[in-house]
Amino acid sequence: MKPLPLALLATTLIACAIEEDDFPATYAEEWCDRMEECEEDTYEDLWDTEEDCEDDAADVVELWLDLGDLGGGVYDGTKGRECVTNLRKLSCDDFEDGDHDCDVWEDDE
Repeated sequence: MKPLPLALLATTLIACAIEEDDFPATYAEEWCDRMEECEEDTYEDLWDTEEDCEDDAADVVELWLDLGDLGGGVYDGTKGRECVTNLRKLSCDDFEDGDHDCDVWEDDE
């Protein structure tokens, strides 16, 4: 078996991570999709457009990241990707119950 070329490996690893600056919008887009799918009536009561939902959700996520940064947390892009992927896979029951663990911080070593 041939080893992966370094450039291909780097591209694969980068594709698995979400940069901290991109995380709020990426998470918000997925969250709003799930909200519209799982809680359509509430979604329609709260937002006129998908953009409105995504703007509001991204603002909340940005605040959460800022608070984490202030508390000494270091964002981990790979964990950010896992968080969004796990959100995408949630059943509507789990989404509605808020059963979504989203740890995007580097582990203390």
